[in-house]
Amino acid sequence: EGLSFINNLNILRICILFIGFGGGMLNGSTNSLVSDICNDNDRSAKLSILGAWYGIGALLVPAMLGVLSKYYLYETVLRATGIIMLSSTLYFIAIKFPAPQNEQGLPIKQMLLLTKQPLILLLSLFLFLQSGLEGLFNNWTTTYIEETTQIKSGDIVLTLTFFVLGMTVARLLLIPNRYQI
Repeated sequence: EGLSFINNLNILRICILFIGFGGGMLNGSTNSLVSDICNDNDRSAKLSILGAWYGIGALLVPAMLGVLSKYYLYETVLRATGIIMLSSTLYFIAIKFPAPQNEQGLPIKQMLLLTKQPLILLLSLFLFLQSGLEGLFNNWTTTYIEETTQIKSGDIVLTLTFFVLGMTVARLLLIPNRYQI
């Protein structure tokens, strides 16, 4: 919501930091919730469905904002989106969720023991690098292509949408056949 009212770069940075922080909390908590309420047989399929919704949102929300901004001021569209998100947040704060399966969390000592497992370290490194590449695609690739080619920035952004489309399709393909959409 703060983005639609900002004229100061430092305040804008803080708002974007909060959006990232909230997104990280939302991602982690929704994954935990889905994992807790599913049985072992369908947990991975349900987590893939949840992940696919990230991609669908990442594809459709910018398109929706683009269409609506043709009829309304972009700031108005952004404010309305913020109000919808704030209303949703208040709703989710008010409803009762199932209790977590692990009330105490993972003790720090157990977490440190995980660092002695080579497979965990290898997967962590892979995730580290993949996340870095994802950040590059979303943040720096547009600037790089714009400075090194003759491609228009609008075409670059549209082309980079295929990255999100690829992630969404991959998540949908991870859903076993018994969960047809």
